[in-house]
Amino acid sequence: MTEEMTTVTAPDWKQKADKLNEILKTNPEAGEQVVYRSRQGLNDDPVCVPELVSEEMKANSYPDVVTAPPTDMVSPKYSWYGDTGWFENATQQQGTRITALENNIKAVSQSLDELKKDKQTEVTTSQKQDEKMDQLIKLVTMTNAQVGALMKQPAGSTTISQPSQSTSTVTTQPTAPVTQSTQPSTVTEGGKK
Repeated sequence: MTEEMTTVTAPDWKQKADKLNEILKTNPEAGEQVVYRSRQGLNDDPVCVPELVSEEMKANSYPDVVTAPPTDMVSPKYSWYGDTGWFENATQQQGTRITALENNIKAVSQSLDELKKDKQTEVTTSQKQDEKMDQLIKLVTMTNAQVGALMKQPAGSTTISQPSQSTSTVTTQPTAPVTQSTQPSTVTEGGKK
């Protein structure tokens, strides 16, 4: 049983560029550098043709581009107008990239939906915690008011005010105790008995 191995071959433009770079390494007199010719013409024009130039180029000069296209492009073409740069001209490759982009958009959209759900859960939890905190603050305030009222009352007073029902505190002052003598008093003349 033999396994068939599929080898991914580089696109034609890449293979040609690699050969020209090898020639430059072994024979420096062949040229100065490899450039990528890309005309802004009809679609049937070759879109990217690597060529050797005799003088070094530092910048693009129509129709020659100094920088190589990305190696994952099958049929790269250089856009000379508007947003300049390499773009994929092969229909099949564009379809593959569009499918990959659609999948990425779906994944990002799902992630956003999950983040929205998580955020809503977080907001709901936060609101519940805020409500509980408000209740706790009210309870502490009532307790402090009652403790304050107890601290202000004189000894012997039994009245406790309820601050939650009225904002004014009612306290009663103790009256002086009335004492009665149990011994009968007799009055005598001259103060003697």
